[in-house]
Amino acid sequence: MSMRKNVFEDNPFDERFYGWGCEDVELGYRLHKAGYRTVMDRECMGFHLPHDTKQGRDNMESLMDGMEMMYQIHSDDDMRECIIDRCEHLPDKFKDIPLAHLGIRRILKPNIEEIMIEVTNRCLLDCPCCCQEDKSRVEKRDMTLEEFKNIAMQANALSQETPPEINFCGLGEPLMNKHFIDMVRFLKENGMAYTLSTNGMLMGKEVIEALVSTGAKEVKVSLDAVNSESYSVYRVGGNFDRVISNIREFAGKKGKNTTLTIQMLVMSHNESSINDFIRMGKDMGADIAKIKSIFITSPEHAGLLPKSHNYLRYTKYPTLVRKTDSCRWVDRKMYINSDGTVMPCCFAEHNSYYVMGNAFDSSLKQILESRTYKEFKAAIREDVDNKELCSRCHQAAIECTTKDIILSDLSNPDQK
Repeated sequence: MSMRKNVFEDNPFDERFYGWGCEDVELGYRLHKAGYRTVMDRECMGFHLPHDTKQGRDNMESLMDGMEMMYQIHSDDDMRECIIDRCEHLPDKFKDIPLAHLGIRRILKPNIEEIMIEVTNRCLLDCPCCCQEDKSRVEKRDMTLEEFKNIAMQANALSQETPPEINFCGLGEPLMNKHFIDMVRFLKENGMAYTLSTNGMLMGKEVIEALVSTGAKEVKVSLDAVNSESYSVYRVGGNFDRVISNIREFAGKKGKNTTLTIQMLVMSHNESSINDFIRMGKDMGADIAKIKSIFITSPEHAGLLPKSHNYLRYTKYPTLVRKTDSCRWVDRKMYINSDGTVMPCCFAEHNSYYVMGNAFDSSLKQILESRTYKEFKAAIREDVDNKELCSRCHQAAIECTTKDIILSDLSNPDQK
């Protein structure tokens, strides 16, 4: 819009407040004046009001003026796809205002978009840096089918439009839960999307048929290697050839709307084979090769860290490379352990200090609206260093800790 230059001249400040693809600078400026700060991820840059701060409360009038202006300028057709919802502080006339035209989504109180569910905390592998190494502190447990169904229906009730996506992940291998196939069938019956993170060892014919018939949105297989020798260094107890065979079979049967991702943790013993990993992924029929930096849980594992700084999230253990002042997950995701305990994210798994409630005892809506959850999110919005775990989390790091290689667009894996 033409007002962009004038706003910059009259009100010079960090251009990041205008986001990516946000055409209306005036709204960005008014959001900034109203006490908002930015949070950036791969998809968008949104604005979040520092919860219950004097600056936020005292400057809401400026925000109202901006919202009034935007509501008058843009037609409903221009802004139909996205709305402001669940606004605690806005007057009723400003609720449910579409704003997709601006490239800004979920202002104020974002919806939960993804619920990560640990349907079991058991695993058949013994990877060195996995939290499974501290087995003594967690009682092994599988979530029952009824417990899962109850959580899924609670998740479905959180949104009147698109329900949160269910992500099967966690401390354990999801496919070790004997009810997994019934779980994904239940999600299919209720119109809920899901993704699966797996080591691929148990992706047999029956599981593959279930993933295909229920239309998994994405299946992520942690592989980390291009041969069995390299695989055995980290995926202790696994079988490289079996996983490769399972990946190939699934790739040949899955629908076009299902994304197959193979994942590689870059470590000292495999960092020279990144290009070979990408080539192998394309050859197997995978859609994405995700190259990830490794998260180490103890200084004794420092030898696993790669030499290249391109995939190193530490400068010196355990210092992060660089940090933002915000969290990309706290408003959009939720993590539920196999015992029903609710955490703000998967990095807090089975840490009693970060328990927000229990999904077996309370509804997800009640937990989200609880004082405990609100105070936690307010503290993180104010400063990620307010919580010790969050201060060390890579989600607060600006440096690239993952890289997705879209294999269908790749002509030369060496040019990644």
